[in-house]
Amino acid sequence: KAAQDALQALPPPEAQRLALGQLAASSVEARAASARWCGARHISPALPLLSAMLVSPVEPEESQRAAREAVAALKDELRPEWLLSQVKEGTQAGKVQALALLAAIGGEQAKQAHYLALDDAEPGVRGQAALGLVQLKEKAALQRLQVMLGQNANAPIARILQASVTELSR
Repeated sequence: KAAQDALQALPPPEAQRLALGQLAASSVEARAASARWCGARHISPALPLLSAMLVSPVEPEESQRAAREAVAALKDELRPEWLLSQVKEGTQAGKVQALALLAAIGGEQAKQAHYLALDDAEPGVRGQAALGLVQLKEKAALQRLQVMLGQNANAPIARILQASVTELSR
């Protein structure tokens, strides 16, 4: 609350600079408040930082949730066709980031991209696809994820798959 109040008191250019800087702050609350503020005001320069928050393995759920909400608010600034091409042909990091952004903006294309990524050669991409299907609340993926859980090739992401199965089973 204090971070949001501080941003409200500043003139727009200074507030935007402060909010962008706070997306990398050490405080989870500051990062989350800044993400919400950037999303509510459609601050598109925040997208790279929000995207990094989405895929960071150490980013807490509170700030990741705020980043997802901000990306959803900024979805008009994203090009879904480019994100889909990244899922199909990008580097591993590019695929993971594209999947995280697609999960945040949602929609049928996002679901299809996540299903496609479940067959990717890289375990990290398959794991991000499973997490995205949970974010998309795609209960229809449950059986597929259960099958994947029993495959040796998915041993590196077994915990992610198990958590996804558990969440989608609720």
